Amino acid sequence: GVVRAVHPTANLLYATGPGNVLQILDGAPDPEVLLTNLTLPFAAETACLVVNPVLNRLYVGSDASDRILVLDARTGSLGETVTLNRDVGAIQGVRGLAIDPARNRLFAIAAAKGGQVCYLFAIQGNSQRTRALPGSAYGPLVNPAIGKVYVSVESRPPQVSARQ
Repeated sequence: GVVRAVHPTANLLYATGPGNVLQILDGAPDPEVLLTNLTLPFAAETACLVVNPVLNRLYVGSDASDRILVLDARTGSLGETVTLNRDVGAIQGVRGLAIDPARNRLFAIAAAKGGQVCYLFAIQGNSQRTRALPGSAYGPLVNPAIGKVYVSVESRPPQVSARQ
């Protein structure tokens, strides 16, 4: 599969594909060693992944769902599922994920059905905050040193948005 995320402290790699397969690999030996194959409830090729090394969690989002799977980063066992706040309307799917491990905040970019608006979700525990972004949005990227989240918004003219 294609490596899509890394657990920096455990030296684990996460690869997707083909089909619904998520692979967890031990990245220490050369060549790497496959530890497990998991079957996701959606196509793995379009999944977005991010690791919280502090809590040992792997977050997996799908571009065809408003849900984010929370897996044990070592075993792949399902811990919980986060459903994005539907108060903003119908969500087409998750486009990107980022984590601020120091603050235990998960950030997600999700597209609304119809594609006219995207949303930035800030998720901490059971709390979700949402910000609408016009057009298509990509990212997010987090700088945990200063607590900023960066999102690329495709609009006229192009712009980058930063949030604390």
